[in-house]
Amino acid sequence: MKIILPSNRYAQTLIQHFFKKFTICCGLALSAMPSHAELLFASSFEQFESGVALYPTTDAEAARFLTQATFGPSLSSIAELRALGGSGYLAWIDRQIRKPRSQYLVTLDALINANGQLNDVSPYDFHNIWFDRVLYGQDQLRLRVAYALSQIFVVSEHSDLNVVELASYYDMLSKNTFGNYRTLLEEVTLHPAMGRYLSMWRNRKPGQGKDNPNARSDLRDDARPDENYAREIMQLFSIGTEMLNLDGTVKDGNAGQAGIQPIPTYSQETIKGFAHVFTGWNYGSCQDPQPYQWGGGENPDFKPWHWNWCPQTDDPAEGVRAHRLRALRHRLPMKPWGEGSAYPDAYHAREGTKQLLNYPGVRLAGGILPAGGSARGNMAKALDNIFYHPNVAPFISRLLIQRLTTSNPTPAYIRRVASVFENNGQGVRGDLAATVRAILLDPEARDKSQAPAHFGKVREPIMRVANLYRALDGKSRLGRFEEAWIGNKTQQMVLDAPSVFNYYLPDYRSPNARQMLAPELQIMTDSQVTTLNRFLEGKIYWSSYFGGLDPDQHEKITQLSFNMFAPLLNQPQALVNKVDVLFTYGSMPQWFKNELLQTIARDKYNQYPDSDYYRRLRVANLIWLTMASPIYLVEGH
Repeated sequence: MKIILPSNRYAQTLIQHFFKKFTICCGLALSAMPSHAELLFASSFEQFESGVALYPTTDAEAARFLTQATFGPSLSSIAELRALGGSGYLAWIDRQIRKPRSQYLVTLDALINANGQLNDVSPYDFHNIWFDRVLYGQDQLRLRVAYALSQIFVVSEHSDLNVVELASYYDMLSKNTFGNYRTLLEEVTLHPAMGRYLSMWRNRKPGQGKDNPNARSDLRDDARPDENYAREIMQLFSIGTEMLNLDGTVKDGNAGQAGIQPIPTYSQETIKGFAHVFTGWNYGSCQDPQPYQWGGGENPDFKPWHWNWCPQTDDPAEGVRAHRLRALRHRLPMKPWGEGSAYPDAYHAREGTKQLLNYPGVRLAGGILPAGGSARGNMAKALDNIFYHPNVAPFISRLLIQRLTTSNPTPAYIRRVASVFENNGQGVRGDLAATVRAILLDPEARDKSQAPAHFGKVREPIMRVANLYRALDGKSRLGRFEEAWIGNKTQQMVLDAPSVFNYYLPDYRSPNARQMLAPELQIMTDSQVTTLNRFLEGKIYWSSYFGGLDPDQHEKITQLSFNMFAPLLNQPQALVNKVDVLFTYGSMPQWFKNELLQTIARDKYNQYPDSDYYRRLRVANLIWLTMASPIYLVEGH
C-alpha cells in the first residue's frame, strides 16, 4: 500500500530537482535510484514481527513511540524511555502526566512588564514562547496533546483576538489536557477567546419587536441570537454531523435501502435551541448592572449601555492599547451578565422551551430544555446534553488518534479507544488521560504486525521543524527560542489557522490517495513545500556546528549540534543508522540507506578530514536527504 503525495508530476519534478542538486554538490548517483521516481514519494509500510511490547527493546522502537507522543525524539529522551526498563511505555506516560505543565501567559506577562514598564507584545511573542516550550519543555506528552486539542477547539489570531487571549486560551487547553472532556468543553465555551472568536460573547436574547411599546428600549428590535457557536460546538467540537457507531462508522438510517443512509445529528431547530442557551454572557470582569439614578428618583431598570461597554472591575481604562494586555477581561472565564445583581440574566433567553439534542438515553425528555432557568444552569444542562451524546466518544477519539498516530485508524482501533473514553475502567466518562493512554498503547500503534498496511500519517510542517531542532539539540546563544517569523517559514503556526476548520480537514483525501485520508496534505502546496524545504536546508547546512555554538551566528539563531555524530564520521554504516533512528525511527529501507552510503563515498571528507566544512557537509547531506524524502515525510511503521 502506498500513500502518494500531492501529484505524480509535481513529485517527480521536485525529486529530480533535489537529486540533481545533490548529484552535483554531493556525489549522489541517480543511477542507483529506483527506476520510477514516484517510488521516492511513496511509503511501502512493510510488515514487521508480531508481538505487542510493553517497552522498547531498541532505540528505534523508543524513537517511534516518541515520534507519536512528543514533538520528536532526541538521544536523551530515547535513553530516558529505555531506562524505565520493563515498565516502559506505561511508566513513561504516567510520569509525563504528573510532570508540572508548561505555561505561557506567565512568560508573556513577564515580557509585558519587563523593565518596570508596559511593553507591547504581539502574537509572534506567543509563538516564540510556545516553540520554546515545544523544544525544551519536560512535559512533552502534555505539549503534544495540548497542540492536538488546539487543532480541534480552534481559535485563531486571524480575528480580533489579542495575544493575551491567545496565551490564556492555550494555558486553559494545557491545564485540561489530562482532565475530563466535560470540564474542557465548559472551559472552552466560557473562555473569552472562544467567546469572541465564535460570537458567543455578548450574544443576547431575541429582540421583542421594533414597534413593541412594552419592550425594553434595548430590546426593541428584531435581533436573533447568533448561531455561530451553537453550530460549531456540535459540528467540530463534539459530535459531528452524522450519527456514528462506537467504532466511528456512520450509522445506517435505512437498512432496507442500498448504501448507507446517514442520520443527521442535529437540525436547524437544535442549532436555534443551543443559540438561545448561549445568550447573556459577557466578560468575567464586568461590573454588575446598577440601578439607573435620574431625576432624584430611581428608575427600576439599569443602564443598557453597561452591556456593551462593560465597566470593568480591576481593569484599566478601555482606550489604551498597552493596558489592555493586563486586562482581566481577556483572562477570566465569561460570566452571565448581572448574575448576583438586581437584574440577573437580563440578556439571557429564559423564555420558551429549547430543542437540544435528542438521542436514545437522553436525560432531557425529548432533548427539550424547559423554559426558565438561569444562564449558568441552562448552560450546564446544554453541555451535559452534548457530553452524553453517543457520538462524542468515537468522534473525539478519532480526531485524537489522527493527531497522534494514524490518519486512517481502523474501526476496531476507534472502538477500543472510544470504549475507554466512555468508561475509563472506574465508571468515569470523558477521561482524557485514559483516552491518550489507550491511543498510544493500542496494539495497532505498538504492534506493527497488527497495524494495517496504511497505518501512519504525514508529518505537518511544525512537526518537521520541531523534530529537527529536538533531534539535534537546537539552541541559540540567547538561551531561549526567539527565532523571528518562524510561522512564515513553516506556513503553519499554533492558534493561527485561517478558520475554525483548522489548516486542514480531518476527512481530506489527496487526489491520488486511493481513498486514504491524508489531512496534512491539504496544506502541502508548491509554495509551502518550497518555503519550508529552503528553510530546513539552510538550517541544516548553515546553522550547524561541531564543538560549541558558533559565536558568529546571531544570538537568536537556533543552531544545531552535530556533536553526537563526531565519533561516527569514519563509520558510514553507523552514521546512517544514527540518522535513521533519530529521523525515521529505524524504518529506513535498505535501498535508501545504500543511497546515503553512496553519498558518503563521494563526499570530500576523506580527503580533508580536518576540514570543519567537510565534516559538517557529510552529516548535513545525510540529514537533508532524509528529511526531504517521503520516507521521512510519511510516518508509517
